[in-house]
Amino acid sequence: MTQALVKGCRTPGAAQPTLEGSSTAATIGGQLQNGCYCGPIKPLAGKTGDWRGQLFYLPVDDLLAFRLSVGRPIEPLTESINNLGLLTPLWVAVIDSPKGSLQPVVISGGRRLLALKNLGLQSAPCLAPNQSNLLLAAITANLERGFNQAETVLAWALAEKAAQDKVERQKAWQLLGLAPRDRRLAWLEAAAALPEEALQTMAEGRLDMENAPELMSLDQTERQAVLKLILGARPSKQNRRRWLQWLSDLKRITGRNLELLFTPAILASLTGQDGEKVTTEYLQKLRFPLIAELRDQRRAFVAALGLSPGLRLELDPELEDVTGEVRLSFSEPDELRRLALEAAALSQRPELGKSWLAGNLPAPEAKPAAGPTTEQVLSNPHEPSAA
Repeated sequence: MTQALVKGCRTPGAAQPTLEGSSTAATIGGQLQNGCYCGPIKPLAGKTGDWRGQLFYLPVDDLLAFRLSVGRPIEPLTESINNLGLLTPLWVAVIDSPKGSLQPVVISGGRRLLALKNLGLQSAPCLAPNQSNLLLAAITANLERGFNQAETVLAWALAEKAAQDKVERQKAWQLLGLAPRDRRLAWLEAAAALPEEALQTMAEGRLDMENAPELMSLDQTERQAVLKLILGARPSKQNRRRWLQWLSDLKRITGRNLELLFTPAILASLTGQDGEKVTTEYLQKLRFPLIAELRDQRRAFVAALGLSPGLRLELDPELEDVTGEVRLSFSEPDELRRLALEAAALSQRPELGKSWLAGNLPAPEAKPAAGPTTEQVLSNPHEPSAA
């Protein structure tokens, strides 16, 4: 195993800053989340000497870290450090512990610290940055790799807790592309309260910050069930938004426990093949029962027409107007001809004149044809059509 070294770094035997280990830091309380620190920091200077701008070693077990990374595998970084050594030192600041001594915190390099621990290394090369604002420096250093949505949530939460004042907090917002009245601030506040599994899902692109308020409006057990549904059915961004809005409406209107809608058996049926389509219909039927009943009637009506398997008729798919859609599936020209003639003959079917089907709307006025009909073209395949 390659020992992690950085050029210019003091050797482990040289004089080091006198700092407190992580055992005492565990008593910091509310500033720790998932083993990571999220609170005020200050430069490594003072009664231990001014270490700003210097390189030195610290025991890895004594280090806490900011958490600004989600959904990034650690294995490639661990392998790189094992083969090449640590090319960039950990940026370290300090915090005041309850005993009045200092506790080191890694403000940039949390993944590198984890990789060093995975490799079994006892000490880590550290740098005390000489920036005037360590919070902004930490966010800037981590932004270089680009943030996914979950990492933006972590950076926002860090700025909320670690910023010394309103000005520093708003500067952090600017680094994240946020404005004081940005609507995303409400999304971030809700997303910061989501459980770890939700952040992982967000980092993978299967959940969005804007979904957080609806998720946080649910009870914990309901939220867990909905997250399992989203993970299994893998809906599009549009359907994620629709599903969560429908579920939020259902909870508000009916007051029922949404967990009962997603028993293990129901989840299994919704997350199987065509899970997104099946789930959309299931939730739409719960939220809009009358519309779902109308859709079922129209499907039964189309089934009663006895159309060929390759001819598909959808009446008003979104139930927003009285339009319809015809689709042909064929593999040979003769099959296309037959299906096209059958589709053209649909307009003559007496069943399609039912008032309930047309929504009691007047029939559209006839428009002059722009050219020969499909039937005419098919019946004279070698005759060029009129321009």
